[in-house]
Amino acid sequence: MKSIRVRIFKIDKVHGVIIPNRMLVQAGLAGTVQISIKDGALVLRKPPGLVRVGWADAAKKIAQAQDDRLIMGESVDELDQELPW
Repeated sequence: MKSIRVRIFKIDKVHGVIIPNRMLVQAGLAGTVQISIKDGALVLRKPPGLVRVGWADAAKKIAQAQDDRLIMGESVDELDQELPW
């Protein structure tokens, strides 16, 4: 889709624009977006993913495949056993 001109609306103490649905769909944007300013332009992006999303499911799959053995052993350093835990 080519660039288009839209009007900036004043809504109380903030401003807004109406973004055509086709542009949102084409950009893959929905719900919440991250907004920033770059080179004098407002930039809308998908927000970064949540940290550790899917880790629990991945851990379950590893355990079910019985691939959850210790790689480094119980202790990295034998002297660690002397430390008060």
